[in-house]
Amino acid sequence: MGLLLLVIFVLLIVGAYRYFRQKRGQEENSTSSLQNHTSGGVIVMVIDSLMDKPLQDAIKNNKAPALNYLIENGQYFPNVVSSFPTMSVTIDTSLLTGTYPDQHKIPGLVWYDKKKQ
Repeated sequence: MGLLLLVIFVLLIVGAYRYFRQKRGQEENSTSSLQNHTSGGVIVMVIDSLMDKPLQDAIKNNKAPALNYLIENGQYFPNVVSSFPTMSVTIDTSLLTGTYPDQHKIPGLVWYDKKKQ
């Protein structure tokens, strides 16, 4: 259920982004001013515990059309190696900070207090 909600949320964001980007492009084309600007952005999608082989099987069986669309129209990295420990909060923090857990100091979901043992 959570995976489905995540996919729907990402598709809504991607759809809104494309809509507004296209709308902005139409507005710029309708005016005579040609402004030099950069457009685009990065969307990082992390699906917890989803490995490449089951994803490819789902795509082959047409059970993941949204993910197939994102793969075909974006970049997909099937051989990513996780940081350790492999807990969502630790991995997400490493992605956001660009540092390993020994640097960002978020080891996982459970905190160990040496004083209280």
